[in-house]
Amino acid sequence: MIGQINGGVSGITLGHSDIGGYTSAFAKPLYEYYRDQDLLFRWIEMSTFSDVIMRSHPSNIPLKQAQIYDSIENINFFKKFVDIHVGLSDYKQSLMKETQEKGTPFTRPLLLHFPKDETARKNKSQFMLGDCIMMAPIF
Repeated sequence: MIGQINGGVSGITLGHSDIGGYTSAFAKPLYEYYRDQDLLFRWIEMSTFSDVIMRSHPSNIPLKQAQIYDSIENINFFKKFVDIHVGLSDYKQSLMKETQEKGTPFTRPLLLHFPKDETARKNKSQFMLGDCIMMAPIF
């Protein structure tokens, strides 16, 4: 998320992340990384409000990673946030138009909307979706 926010003020105005990240069986990792259900759920929530599109990636080693299709609970959780994402489509379309016309990033650091607020200028854990929705994801 921090990369997407920083990219936005550097000219990369649209972005998304693969929900759950990407892991590979082909590269030797520096450490073992496995996506558990909690991380998968938090990533779904974050992507709902930060991304232009919602995209999940099962990874190259899906049996060791929590997946959206693992349980009815996971499927229902994902559906809930897909419905929210779809419900925001008109707002997100307007943000994409603003991005195209003005170069304003889709996902924004707080300092763009609150430049005189010292706390907002230092905040790296919250972001704005356009100028109407403030998010404080759990990383």
